Amino acid sequence: MSSWLSGLSLDPFTPHSFFGEALLSSMLTGYGGVSIFDHTPYLKDVFPLTPINIAANIPLWSLHAEFWGSMLVIALCATYRRLPRPAFWLIFVALLFVTGTSQYSLFLADFAAYMGRHRLLCRNSAQWSTVGYALLGLGVTLSFTRHYQPFQFVLDVLAKVNLTKSVDGAQFQFSVAALAILLGLCITPSCRSFLRGRVPMWFGKISFSLYLTHFPILFTVASAVVTIAARHLGYGWSIALSCAIAWPLTFFVASVYERFIDQPSVAFSKLTAERQSTWSAPAS
Repeated sequence: MSSWLSGLSLDPFTPHSFFGEALLSSMLTGYGGVSIFDHTPYLKDVFPLTPINIAANIPLWSLHAEFWGSMLVIALCATYRRLPRPAFWLIFVALLFVTGTSQYSLFLADFAAYMGRHRLLCRNSAQWSTVGYALLGLGVTLSFTRHYQPFQFVLDVLAKVNLTKSVDGAQFQFSVAALAILLGLCITPSCRSFLRGRVPMWFGKISFSLYLTHFPILFTVASAVVTIAARHLGYGWSIALSCAIAWPLTFFVASVYERFIDQPSVAFSKLTAERQSTWSAPAS
């Protein structure tokens, strides 16, 4: 009963498709239309990319960007330690032209924000808070509205000098929104203080798990409830019932995922880094 939902996840769920997405599409190669290899025609011919609209769990597309973006940050850190500052920032600016308006430019922006974090976080005056609230308002507004045309225009202009770009004006708009929210939080102490509260911290802890797990629930429990209930309650009431059941279930599953998968993964990562640091340390 949803034209949007019926046009997604069209690939039959088989062991072959599952392992193909888990081992390749969701991280290394990405999906067609949102892959870093979309800009390399030769590789696209050698390794055909799975279209994003037939993926079993569409939010996994972002793992590809996070993986290669993390590789970019690791390379930046290594370069920062080894080169004089003027040479490093020259390379940084060059990378901005390479990443262009794609999501990978967000990793560069976050790196720069981290390097300047002390200057950003010490902005405690009322004037800076006003700017911060304005940035937060802009970011939230851009996250919930559709004003793609101006961003598409900028995207088309910058495409002439950038090697990579956003998929469309919508993605570019959301990238600008993310940057506005990040900078707004950095220079607004009251908002940072609020986000340290118990409830916001909990939502922050499960947010990534929630992002990864909500789609499978949407396609199973939520869709099943609507399909069955609509025969007796009508479309509107069946949607309400589906939300009443699927939303608490989604938060529960995200909490379990965060507790038993996300936390151990982060702990394992830290342990690996500590051991690597110990092995590479010179003998005293």
